[in-house]
Amino acid sequence: MQRRAVLFDLDGTLTDSVGLIVHCCQLTIHTFLQCEVPHEEIAPQVGRSLFALFEEYDATQRPEMVVYYRERYAELHDAWVRLFPACVSAPWGGDFEDKSLRVARLDAL
Repeated sequence: MQRRAVLFDLDGTLTDSVGLIVHCCQLTIHTFLQCEVPHEEIAPQVGRSLFALFEEYDATQRPEMVVYYRERYAELHDAWVRLFPACVSAPWGGDFEDKSLRVARLDAL
């Protein structure tokens, strides 16, 4: 069977990004609410949407918190995030440059 498309999740599946996600959540919560939230409280929530996560802390500032989080994440991404060792090539055994495949990354909103 010929593959036409490949869909995959990036954060926590192909890349080791949990530390950055937690760090950015901590920065955001600290900036908006002036409180510290331990890693152990945020880490289990990784994978949930940012809107749902930040609503639990302050529903009134949620949109601004999401924007701030995304800005920090984009700033820090390249310095923090690495591929998991087993993901040094395309997970389907092919090539990311294969023009016959459509490749899409899936993210929580």
